[in-house]
Amino acid sequence: MFKIVVFSSVLLALGAYYGQVQAAVLPVSSTEVAL
Repeated sequence: MFKIVVFSSVLLALGAYYGQVQAAVLPVSSTEVAL
C-alpha cells in the first residue's frame, strides 16, 4: 500500500514538472514557427 502512495506522488511531481517544462518551451517553439 505504501508503494502505491509513493508511486502516485512521484507521478504527480513528474506531471507538474512536465507541465512547467511545456509552459516554458511552448512560447519559444511558437515564436520559432512564426519566424
